[in-house]
Amino acid sequence: HYNQYKRFTAITTSFADQTSLKWLQTFLYAFGLLSIMPVINAVMGNFEFFEKLRYFGPWNYYLAFAVVVYYIAIKAYHVSSLSLHKVKFEPQLLEVYEEADDLPIVSNQDTLPDAKLVSIKNELAILMENELLFERSDLTLTEVAKKLNTNAVILSKVVNQQFGLNFNDYINQYRVNAVIKRLALPQFKNQTLLAIAFDAGFNSKATFNRAFKKFTNKNPKDFLQSPN
Repeated sequence: HYNQYKRFTAITTSFADQTSLKWLQTFLYAFGLLSIMPVINAVMGNFEFFEKLRYFGPWNYYLAFAVVVYYIAIKAYHVSSLSLHKVKFEPQLLEVYEEADDLPIVSNQDTLPDAKLVSIKNELAILMENELLFERSDLTLTEVAKKLNTNAVILSKVVNQQFGLNFNDYINQYRVNAVIKRLALPQFKNQTLLAIAFDAGFNSKATFNRAFKKFTNKNPKDFLQSPN
């Protein structure tokens, strides 16, 4: 279900990295290891060699437990509850999104023609340029679909077929382009690169770096140092 969740957030949100539950997956692995540590200690205690070691004992279990607790606390502190609340994971809907490329989408009993998809594509581009929706760090596919008077499945199909991207990457591409344009403008010269990235809609330095590398084949530092 975790992989399904990741695909779902990439399709339906512009903040997929922020809603990632990878930290929870890591915690489950660590918790599983903690669960078997008493058994390991018991087995090792049967060997005379380990009994003679003064440092051998239950302290290593408590130390590992403390590390896991601190890890959970730190990760939980950085997780945005607002973003998580905007994600309503529905496995059945994920199948609809992923099959949209292969199956005809029906609207008002008629198959949506390619011309309509192109029309929505153009309207979407105009909306992004005029309203700068990508600057909203918590933007969702459903919210954009409502502005275009269409539904999320159709909009996902448009983004996927017409741009070759999922919604998360589509929005991040706009954000990266906005950062590049603003770096060349005098009114942004006194701002840090990270501040410009946040203004463009990114919600973390890590997300910005990954997206920038993906769409420019350079990390931000190398891009700034390049002659062009």
